[in-house]
Amino acid sequence: MVYIFDELRAIDDNVLRWCTRYLPRDRAEKASRYYRRDDKVLCVLSYLLLRYGIYREYGITDAPSFRYGSCGKPYLAESEGIFFNLSHCSSGVASFVADIENGIDIQDWQRYDQKLADRICGEGERIILAQAPQRDELFTILWTLKESYYKCSGAGISNGMSRADFSRNCADGWIKPDFKEFGLCFNVKLLKGFCVSICHRGEKPEVEHVSLRSLRRELCNMRQG
Repeated sequence: MVYIFDELRAIDDNVLRWCTRYLPRDRAEKASRYYRRDDKVLCVLSYLLLRYGIYREYGITDAPSFRYGSCGKPYLAESEGIFFNLSHCSSGVASFVADIENGIDIQDWQRYDQKLADRICGEGERIILAQAPQRDELFTILWTLKESYYKCSGAGISNGMSRADFSRNCADGWIKPDFKEFGLCFNVKLLKGFCVSICHRGEKPEVEHVSLRSLRRELCNMRQG
C-alpha cells in the first residue's frame, strides 16, 4: 500500500509536539537537529507515516528500527519480509509498505533545468523533453521515476541517473501512467502541487491519502495496543 500525507499546513507547534511523542529517541534526536522547522516536520511525519502503514497492514505497534543495505537502503530491523520506502517534499510525505521490494519518490513540480536534464536524462528523454508541451511536468515525473527505480533496486544513484532512460514509455510528449521497464513495474500519480512515482515487483498497489485525523487516531491505537 502507498500512503500519502499532504496536510502539512495543519502541523502547528502543538501538533508537532504531540507527534514527537510517538518517535523513538534516536528519531526524535535526529528531528531536533534540523535547523529549519519544515525539515523537522518532514522528518517526524515520514517516520509516523511508516508507523501508520505497518500498523494498518501488519498490526505492528512497536516503533520500527532500521538496518541498512550495502548502498544505504533502509530495512526494518526486526520484521523480515516487510519492505518499505519513504520520500518527502515541501508538499507532502509518502510511504510505500509491502511484502516486496519497492521504491517511491514524491516531488513538488519543478521548472525544467537544461543543465540538470543534461546530467540526469538519457538521450531519448532529452529529445522528448525538448518538444514536450508540458516540459516542466514531464521533467519532474522523469526525475521521480529515476529516484524510485534506484531506491527500489537498492543500487543508489551513484551509477548515474541518465542510465535509467524511460523515453520509450513516452508518447506525444507525455509519460504512460503505468508501465513495465527494467523488469520492474512503475506507476505515476499526479496530484495538485506534486507527483508521486513508485517502482515495485508486483501488482499495482492501492493508494491511501492519510488525513491528520486518521494519523492521530491510529497512533493512539498503537499506544493502547
